[in-house]
Amino acid sequence: MPAIIVLDTGVLSNCVVQFSRQQSAVTHSPSESCRQWLSDCERGGAMLLVPAIIYYETLREIERRNATAQRRRLLEYCFQPGRFLPLTTAHLESAALLWAQARNTTGTPTGSSEALDGDTILCAQVQSLGLAETDYVVATTNTKHLTQHVHAELWQNITL
Repeated sequence: MPAIIVLDTGVLSNCVVQFSRQQSAVTHSPSESCRQWLSDCERGGAMLLVPAIIYYETLREIERRNATAQRRRLLEYCFQPGRFLPLTTAHLESAALLWAQARNTTGTPTGSSEALDGDTILCAQVQSLGLAETDYVVATTNTKHLTQHVHAELWQNITL
């Protein structure tokens, strides 16, 4: 298992999603499975990181739904010591370069031309860590837009 696991939006959302007691008694929900996996990763010694762009993407949906308990859980989870990766001007500049290169060089954009393209910002934040691919992985629910810039795997495929 890589020493550092960077969380994407779908994985972070699973950490704070509320599920009913009745639902969890009947079935093992995907959110519950993801939370258990994250807990196992931490117990196994992995460092979990939450980039600022991922915090934003998760928070905006929570705010849209006015889910105050989930907001509280998100804050508690993200702002544990050493977990949050703040967004800097250098990250934004790097993301802009990645965005342009994806369109000009490879012809494989990670989002529409009008989109903010959080995936590119996530990639820039991850690249700024300066880690070898063997030392980290981005845990995600969709690898399509990430793998052209960073090492990313479906969270279910990241073994302990």
